[in-house]
Amino acid sequence: MLREGGHEVALVARGAHLDAIRSNGIRVIRDTEEFVVVADLQMTQMKWAPVDLVLLCVKTYQNQIAIPMMLSLIKENTTVLCLQNGVDSYLAAKKVLGTETVLPGAVFLEAARLGPGKSGRPAVWYV
Repeated sequence: MLREGGHEVALVARGAHLDAIRSNGIRVIRDTEEFVVVADLQMTQMKWAPVDLVLLCVKTYQNQIAIPMMLSLIKENTTVLCLQNGVDSYLAAKKVLGTETVLPGAVFLEAARLGPGKSGRPAVWYV
């Protein structure tokens, strides 16, 4: 959705998701609409750093890998918005990235992972 708004968006992916997104883009299904989002896709190297905003959306058990990878993305005014399960999951990012950089967030949505690089939802997303 950020890309639709004219923002540059880059993704970090691995495994089956990397392969599927590289081949087909990100397929999004909502209600009766289906569309493909194309973004700059990286596996590990952050060639587009530093950035203005990082969305931390991985499962919390992946934080040990994901958070240190973000260090090269951070500049003085970068914001890291944690959109993870758990009330205090953002604290792990704060320990590594700094207290002024990281913000907690909440996402309320009904969605399902329909396969690598493909997700869908039945109705409205609230962020």
